[in-house]
Amino acid sequence: GDLDAAVDVFNDDLRALVDERRIAGRRVSLADLAVGFDAETMTFDGLHPDAAGDRHLADGWAAAVEVLLSPR
Repeated sequence: GDLDAAVDVFNDDLRALVDERRIAGRRVSLADLAVGFDAETMTFDGLHPDAAGDRHLADGWAAAVEVLLSPR
């Protein structure tokens, strides 16, 4: 619906902003937590993450931070 379309536009804009900052020499990382997230199996109500969802989100954040902490 409209909300899904708005989220897609926001995510595309966010990816473009991160790319723009990287090209400018900034150390930025994008944690795309939607990739691999399955609301059917990772939430307890279709929206809020359960333990599997929490793990997925934590792993996504950790991967994004690792990029920033690794030597250039």
